[in-house]
Amino acid sequence: MELNRQVAERTINLRRKKRIKLGDGIIAATALVHDLTLVTRNTSDFAGIEGLNVLNPFQQQNKDS
Repeated sequence: MELNRQVAERTINLRRKKRIKLGDGIIAATALVHDLTLVTRNTSDFAGIEGLNVLNPFQQQNKDS
């Protein structure tokens, strides 16, 4: 995906609010701008980012029987 102006601006805003690393900010901003679920094992780096849907594929999901 392209690092466009919208992603760059969202990255800047996230880094000001959450003090996250640049790489994590770009990843989170890209997911937010494109309405994507962020799939990562390292969910703690993305905790508390409003509107960001994070999925850990290694965490067991509760399934209804």
